[in-house]
Amino acid sequence: MRVEDLFVVKGTGKDAFTEMARVAESIRLGTRLPNGRCLKVELSVEEKDAVETYIMEKLIPEIREASKAKSRKLELSYEQEKLFNQLLLEQVYEEFHKYNKAQHLSQKDKTYEVSTFIDIQSKAAFRDYLIEERGLPVNTIQNMSLVSTAVAEIAMDKEIRPKEVTSDMVYEAVGKEKQISKEMIDILLGLLKGSVSIEEIPNFESTYSDGAADIEDEIEFEMDPVTKAKMDAVFATFSDLELFILMKEFGFFGKEIGSMTAREMSYQDYFVDMARKEKLGAKNIEFGTVKVTRPGRNSGAEEVLLVENVFYVKERYYNNKVAKVRKKLSSLATAVEKEDLLGCLDGYCRKLWQERGYMS
Repeated sequence: MRVEDLFVVKGTGKDAFTEMARVAESIRLGTRLPNGRCLKVELSVEEKDAVETYIMEKLIPEIREASKAKSRKLELSYEQEKLFNQLLLEQVYEEFHKYNKAQHLSQKDKTYEVSTFIDIQSKAAFRDYLIEERGLPVNTIQNMSLVSTAVAEIAMDKEIRPKEVTSDMVYEAVGKEKQISKEMIDILLGLLKGSVSIEEIPNFESTYSDGAADIEDEIEFEMDPVTKAKMDAVFATFSDLELFILMKEFGFFGKEIGSMTAREMSYQDYFVDMARKEKLGAKNIEFGTVKVTRPGRNSGAEEVLLVENVFYVKERYYNNKVAKVRKKLSSLATAVEKEDLLGCLDGYCRKLWQERGYMS
């Protein structure tokens, strides 16, 4: 089979990409093409991979251009740009079969250029970038999405440009209700408009108003019953240690814990206690000296810290747990949409953590 023969429309314009998306949907979801073919049934695994590769090769120049534009606007370093570009590639690949599908369009009779679709996906990719690069809590990323939506609505209502929307306007629209401080909104607006570099952003947790932490604790976490049932089924299999590792890896405990290496974590009393509750965990606890290597604070040289006479969890056991947690999350991702999962994971885990008798 020649991949090119699947496509009637050639090139890389809107119509061509719309047809590519239709083909991708047929491969992934088993929908039928206008000619009646169902590619999920008809094609072999190798042929499906060849078609997906062909489509991505057509998309990559568009993705790279969008990635560079976003990176310049946000003043990302070369390494940061590489990470963001990879996340954007993954995001576009996962969502491309939805491109110009009626049920995913805000206006059913209006289709969009692929550059617009990629720009929309870049917002989700940037959220993932902030989580991975900065270790920001998901609730902070949700605030960014909330502010971004508010800016668009205010601009339409007042018939002004998005860049003319001020933090006071946003605060009046959503800040009071959602308990987002003006300082937080200022920072998020600066980041969204490209006037603030990521490296200039202070610790987000400290930008909340003084009572924000207490307010968050008092807010009852809500999610729809179907999603909650799916989450409950998977998280019932999580031990306390696995739940802790998930929350640490996603930054739900804040920067101090989130930035710890496996070795730094290995000898913390609370971590050892959680490991000891597990049958295999108890067998992976030893007593002795832990050698911790970390970057020097005042120079490029590394500092070596020897922590003596402590119980510690073997590093390999921690890494195996990380892999196990990721596997469980991937099984959940097949039942819950990725965006829905990321949107509720922080609140769900914090509530579950408290229900198990721990404090955040």
